[in-house]
Amino acid sequence: MGKILVTGASGFLGHACLDVLKNSDFEIFAVYKSRKGSISSKVKWVEANLHEPKEVDKFLKEIRPEYLLHLAWDMEPGMKLDSHIHFPWVDTSMALIQKFAETNGKRVVIAGSCAEYKWGNYLYDEDTTPIQPRNSYGLSKNELHQQVADFCNQGDLSYAWGRVFFTFGPYENKKRLVSHIVHSILKNEKVRTTHGNQVYDYLYVEDVARAMINLLKKDFSGAVNICSGEPLKLGDLIFKIADQMNGGHLVELGALKANGDTPQYVVGRNQRLKELTGWYPQTSIDSGIQKTIQFIKDKNHLT
Repeated sequence: MGKILVTGASGFLGHACLDVLKNSDFEIFAVYKSRKGSISSKVKWVEANLHEPKEVDKFLKEIRPEYLLHLAWDMEPGMKLDSHIHFPWVDTSMALIQKFAETNGKRVVIAGSCAEYKWGNYLYDEDTTPIQPRNSYGLSKNELHQQVADFCNQGDLSYAWGRVFFTFGPYENKKRLVSHIVHSILKNEKVRTTHGNQVYDYLYVEDVARAMINLLKKDFSGAVNICSGEPLKLGDLIFKIADQMNGGHLVELGALKANGDTPQYVVGRNQRLKELTGWYPQTSIDSGIQKTIQFIKDKNHLT
C-alpha cells in the first residue's frame, strides 16, 4: 500500500489504529513526542513535536509518506472542552498537512468529532445536521475541517474527515467513563454518576480504528460519521459494566448533578461509512466491555 504516517500514535485511538495497520501492507511510521506506544518490528517510531515546523519538515522529507492518519490533539481527561489549548492545533495541523502534500502526500484521514454538530434529539447526519459547535474543541475541529477541505479542493490531495462519536476500550484513560467505572469497581469503590438518562452512540475502539483505516483506502473526500448508529442510554451502559463485574451494588445513579451544558442525545447515522467502505461494527457493546475489563485486569495483574 505504501508508507503511512500516524500522528497521535501513542494515544488511545492511536494504539488501536496501529494494531489494525500491523495486519496491513502499509509501511508504518508513528510520531510520538514524549513516549512511544506499543513496540513492534512493523512500526518505525519518529520522535517529534508537531508544533515545531522544522521538526515536521525534517521527518516528512526523510519519510515521504503517501498516506497520513492525523489523530494527534491535546484532549486528556480533565481538560475542558472550552480550553484555549485546542486552537493552536488548527494551525499546527494545517502546517503538517500542507507539508505532507508537498512531500509526496496523496491521502489524509483526520479525526474529527461529533462535537462539531448542533446538539439535538435527532440522528446526526453529515449532510443535514447543522454544524454548530458549543465549545472550543468543536469549534477548533470544525475550523480545521473547513481549512482542510479548502486546501484539498485546490490541489491533488484527497481527504476524509472522520467524525468520531463516543469510544471505549483498551488504553482508555482511567478518568474516562468506561475505564473509570471498571477501575472503581475493581477497587470496590462507589461509582457515583449523574442521572444516566443521556443517550449516546458508543463504539469499541477497534471498530473506530478499522473505520479510519478503511477510509484511508478510499478516494472519497468529505466528512464521514464514525459511529454505531445505535442509541445507548448511559445508565444502561453503566449497569452493563457493573453487572459483568458483579458490582451493581456500587453504582449510585443520580449522585452527581448533571452539567447543564452536557448534550442529552448524541447518536449518528453511519450509512455513508458503510456504503463507502463496507465497514460494520464487529464488536458488540457487551463484548467490548468484557475485553476492556480483561485488558485492565491484565494491565494491573489482577485475576
